Amino acid sequence: MKKILALVSIMLYTTAPFAQGKAMLTKDETINYINRTLQKAKGYKCLHVGCLKNEGSILDVSFITVGDDKVKYQYTQDEAKRPCYCCWDSYTISYTFSPTHIATIELDAKYNDPPIYHCTIKFIRKGLVQTAWKDYKSTSDELKIYFLMAENGDFTKLKKAFEHLRDLCKAEDDPFGQ
Repeated sequence: MKKILALVSIMLYTTAPFAQGKAMLTKDETINYINRTLQKAKGYKCLHVGCLKNEGSILDVSFITVGDDKVKYQYTQDEAKRPCYCCWDSYTISYTFSPTHIATIELDAKYNDPPIYHCTIKFIRKGLVQTAWKDYKSTSDELKIYFLMAENGDFTKLKKAFEHLRDLCKAEDDPFGQ
């Protein structure tokens, strides 16, 4: 009887982790995953979202935590020969937002420049995304993110990561909410 009990205990102990399914990433692990994914775009040329004739190389990309409930997406692009603004050697633009307010994440087919693609993240209302660029500051209800699409599933993975981050942040705000 003791042998059977010991055998059953061993079986339960070894199969329990498999019954739980996939391991869920923490907020920091999810942010690190998104950051690593976005970093893959470094060095690639792409069209800027705002001006159709602006080709520049992405020099730097970062996605980091800012405070308890905010994250910042920032990129630096060179050769910013933008016809709708003055010309600069490079510029940096940053977007700060709370992931809890993400409504949708979509692949933006209009401004893709393979292998660099844009995804549009829309928020539940205007004013939730703070934009900073040189001396210019504004707010909006969406942002566009550059990413490298090396394989067909890359956008889906990035979308799932942002959705997971949103859900984790919502759970932090209201752990017993919907």
